[in-house]
Amino acid sequence: MRSLFSIALVLLVVLMITVEASMKKKEKGKEPKADAECSEWQYGKCVPNSGDCGAGIREATCNEQTKKTKCKVP
Repeated sequence: MRSLFSIALVLLVVLMITVEASMKKKEKGKEPKADAECSEWQYGKCVPNSGDCGAGIREATCNEQTKKTKCKVP
């Protein structure tokens, strides 16, 4: 019974370390967003990737910034 408790404790510590490492990795990969500077985004027409409908891409502009966002044509 004592060894079972020890194994459970070790597994818990390993799990905590893994979760903490993955959270730090996610925070490290994020870039600061410049979207806060732009309040008036202007969105273009949604252009489907293939055919007349379905998933597509739309361009958005604000001042001198341009970004492409996913959209869906019904």
